[in-house]
This record gives sequence, C-alpha cells and structure tokens, in this order.
Amino acid sequence: MTAFRGICGVIAGFVLAIAVIVACERTAIIAFNVRSIGAGYMVASVGWTVLAGVAGGFLAAWVAGSREFPWSAGVGFLLVVLAVIAMRHQGASQPGWYETAVAGCGPVSTLIGGAIRLLTKPRRPAPRSERPLASQAGDNRRSA
Repeated sequence: MTAFRGICGVIAGFVLAIAVIVACERTAIIAFNVRSIGAGYMVASVGWTVLAGVAGGFLAAWVAGSREFPWSAGVGFLLVVLAVIAMRHQGASQPGWYETAVAGCGPVSTLIGGAIRLLTKPRRPAPRSERPLASQAGDNRRSA
C-alpha cells in the first residue's frame, strides 16, 4: 500500500509541477505581452520551475505519507527527463545556462519540497509505555 501511495504521489506531484509551470508561462506571456524570449523571461522561468518543483515535491511527499525523500526525488527525476526531452526538441535555440539551470533546479527544489513536508508533518506522541520517566528525561529539578 505504501508503494502505491508513493507512486500516486509522484504522479500527482509531477502533474502539479507541470500545471504550475504551464500556468506561470501562460500568465507571463499574456500579462507582459512577451513576443520573444529574452534573458528576463528565462530567469523568471527558472524561478517558477523552482516554485513548481517545491510544490510538486511537497505534494508527492504528502500523498506518500512516509519516506518522503525518495518520492520527492521521483518527481525531480521526471522533471529532469522532461528537461532533457525539451532540450532535444528545441535544439540549440536556448542558451546552455538556461537549460542546465532548469534541469538542475528541478530535482533540488523537489527535495526541498519533500523536506518542507517532513518538517511540517504532525508527530504522533509516544505511547505512555514508551515515554521516559522524568528523572531519565532530564526534567528532574532535584538533580541540579
């Protein structure tokens, strides 16, 4: 069941990441009336790729429920595959720094999203039988 949740999380995270990238591209093109892709647009594209990676990694980790980093890394791997396909499709029309930045920022940002999920994950309190005694936990004020 855990593997099924993880695979569903990777798929959901990848779809979310693609949706964020497409939405940001369309919004930027329409809002700023972009006619040609310049350096400013490319820097913004790297920025929303990072945002999409964080969101996708967080969603993958959240859906998976446990072992957050491998599932977040799965989304990052799919983003790298997508970047390589885009590089092959576009040829030499984009500068090398841009393609490398997009391919490199995707997996790192998905792991950051997984880490954010891990840090915000609610913790279950330990059962009473597993809690240490006050004298063992360092809360004993008489020992000081």
